[in-house]
Amino acid sequence: MRITPWLYLVGSRQFGLSSPYDCHIYALRAGEGTLLVDAGSGLGQEQVLANLREEFGGDLGRGTILITHKHPDHSCGAAGLSRELGWPVVASAHTAPVLEAGDNQACGLTDAQAQGGYPPELRLAACPVARTFDDGDALVLEGIALRPV
Repeated sequence: MRITPWLYLVGSRQFGLSSPYDCHIYALRAGEGTLLVDAGSGLGQEQVLANLREEFGGDLGRGTILITHKHPDHSCGAAGLSRELGWPVVASAHTAPVLEAGDNQACGLTDAQAQGGYPPELRLAACPVARTFDDGDALVLEGIALRPV
């Protein structure tokens, strides 16, 4: 779903674009690169990939996946999307160890599943993080300048 000439919504439970367990997943297009903001739960991965290909064509080129925080609806899809797209993952210094370890407890998944918030088959797969940042760091990813706070 195109929002502006450079911003797309490619996954969302609210808009039925992907899994009912996904957050909003945004794609920012800058020149030849794409910045994917969050990865969803991973349960809607095929639909997210189909939405990306529909918006940008079959060859997605280079990109980066930015995980905003460790909650399951934002992070559990990181390993699968990174593997499928060949794009590196970037996360905060606080979130990176959770992703790299595939720590279901630390991302909040274990407790949320115990309360019926996520299906039992959902897991946070261990995912390498190519770059970390701290709050306030200046980031330039795929030509897009960001300052996370």
